[in-house]
Amino acid sequence: MADSIRNVSRDLVLAKRSIVARRFWTRFRGMIGRDFSAFDAMVFPNCSSVHTFWMSRPIDLVYLDRDDRVLGIRADAKPWRTFFGARGTRTIVEMAAGTLSEDLVREGDQLAW
Repeated sequence: MADSIRNVSRDLVLAKRSIVARRFWTRFRGMIGRDFSAFDAMVFPNCSSVHTFWMSRPIDLVYLDRDDRVLGIRADAKPWRTFFGARGTRTIVEMAAGTLSEDLVREGDQLAW
């Protein structure tokens, strides 16, 4: 379990508890068979696309560049699809669907995790 994910630009907390998927099996499994009851977000460093195959519910996605600046947001990413980040995406954060709003995070915001 990692620390919180903060939106430094807005001085807000996006997630209090996150999992950083650094190892092969953690990345491979991702959110398959999991829900957001034990953590608020899953972070995939060195990643520019994700899939939602075998997932039962939608998720929200935040695409970050190498400096953890928000390049894009995808709300309500449906199961059984592939999602590619904006050009320059280096990290993807997955959160429960309905978590993200314009008050919480926008393109250009700086995140810290």
